[in-house]
Amino acid sequence: PCKTHTCSFYVKKRSPLIEDVIQLINDNIAEDHTLSRISKTMHISPGHLSKVFTQEMGMTLTEYVNRKKVAYGMYLINTTDDKISAIASMCGVKDNNYFSRLFKKYVGMSPIEYRKMK
Repeated sequence: PCKTHTCSFYVKKRSPLIEDVIQLINDNIAEDHTLSRISKTMHISPGHLSKVFTQEMGMTLTEYVNRKKVAYGMYLINTTDDKISAIASMCGVKDNNYFSRLFKKYVGMSPIEYRKMK
């Protein structure tokens, strides 16, 4: 790594705590991953987890979880013929409209529009 300035290709090594949080989210994407729940699982305060996660990941824990759910939704749309409502459920989002809003926010189109493109 550069010592005089930050290079765009240099990625900071994540702490074991954040690696564990990411692993928990990735292994159980359909779970309800809230800051409160994860902080209890990791035995740390929600404030500390929030601060460390945002510092190391450059986004909030909630945004990370939502991005992972949408990415999994994209994968399922690409690899299955399941209904969007079933895919939303598999991604841990019980409200289809909320899933569609999240999807559109991160992908730029609705899940149905995305499916039509493939």
